[in-house]
Amino acid sequence: MSTARRRASCCARETTESLIRTLWPPRLSTAVRASPTGSSIFALVEYASGCSWLVAIPEMKTRAKVRPTSRMQQAFLLVVVLLTAPLWLVALLAIVVGRSVQVVGLYMLVWLWWIGRARRRVLFVYSDSPHWKEYVESNIVPKLPPNTVVLNWSNRAQWPKFSLPVLLFRCFAGEREFNPIGLVFDRFDVVEPYRFWQPFRDAKHGRSEPLQLLETRFVKHVAEQ
Repeated sequence: MSTARRRASCCARETTESLIRTLWPPRLSTAVRASPTGSSIFALVEYASGCSWLVAIPEMKTRAKVRPTSRMQQAFLLVVVLLTAPLWLVALLAIVVGRSVQVVGLYMLVWLWWIGRARRRVLFVYSDSPHWKEYVESNIVPKLPPNTVVLNWSNRAQWPKFSLPVLLFRCFAGEREFNPIGLVFDRFDVVEPYRFWQPFRDAKHGRSEPLQLLETRFVKHVAEQ
């Protein structure tokens, strides 16, 4: 009886190995012989996963557990984004409306009050940097109109927070190349900025033409009647 069982087991094993060799590449036979148990099933797991037959099965179980969790997290984040989308849109709209009101209000103050009876008024801001301080005070500031407001960026800690020139600078100078800068406000027209930072940098490297051109345009604009 035991002989019959062994024969049946050998036949089943040979049939399985023959089927695997038919479906998989020939080098699987080497994996079958090298498998610790000599079993085709373990060899198939080892061959397909590229890992040790002792580690392959737990690793596959771990991966199977991770995938549903990540999908659940993605679904949860999507639901949160969809539910909070109206709040983000309202906040964005509030920022846009607030900025528009600020800009329009400042323009109205400039046109109807700050300029006065003149055609335009200039706000000029620079700092004590050795790259331009002496040049600005010798060649640009003396050419500005009498009603020009000059602010020193190096002394910004002493600026009145709610003075109109400070508010104009913070609103219209922007966040790049804002020092030195000349802001020219013409009545019923948008502000025109003259940014001197890059021309001074070019002059530092021996290219003085951009600085001369910008200075000429700026002085000509503020001197127009």
